[in-house]
Amino acid sequence: MNLNTSIAVVLAAVILAVGLSMSGGDTNVTDGQGGVGVPGIAMYPQVSLNNTITWAPVATTSAYTLSHAESGSTVLLSASGTSITLPAARDEVSYKFVVNGALDSANVVIASAEGDNIEGTLIVAGAVVDCAAEDQINFVTDGENVGDYVELYSDGTSWLIGDSGVLTSAKMTCTDPS
Repeated sequence: MNLNTSIAVVLAAVILAVGLSMSGGDTNVTDGQGGVGVPGIAMYPQVSLNNTITWAPVATTSAYTLSHAESGSTVLLSASGTSITLPAARDEVSYKFVVNGALDSANVVIASAEGDNIEGTLIVAGAVVDCAAEDQINFVTDGENVGDYVELYSDGTSWLIGDSGVLTSAKMTCTDPS
């Protein structure tokens, strides 16, 4: 065995040993001083970082009211005419809505239970859409793109738009129908 081969074998053994030690046994990474751990992401289909951010897909094809317990969920949108109602605004509650299929006959509406408290800006086809004291965010049919999304966060009073992205112009709007 030549020197380069020997080095490669030793390096591979070290990488394998480090990888095994990081994935086995304890699923939490700590600061070594008893600090708060972070659950091992590969170990769980639902990920939680310090109990503030979770990812659990919720697929809905009919009218649906979200609960505070579903905070952190990603809601997958693939049906038309779906109305999703946000719960009352409460600190540290958030949701992400993502189009994952065709919306072919009617808009998908995300509505605030309280009304007049959706605030922020949407990014639609690179343009800024202002949402001030709105009741709803609408994914508009016949032009939506798989992957279009909006994230909403509550500060206890309002629903704040954190991030959004829509490929096609005028295919996400905010409205106050009252």
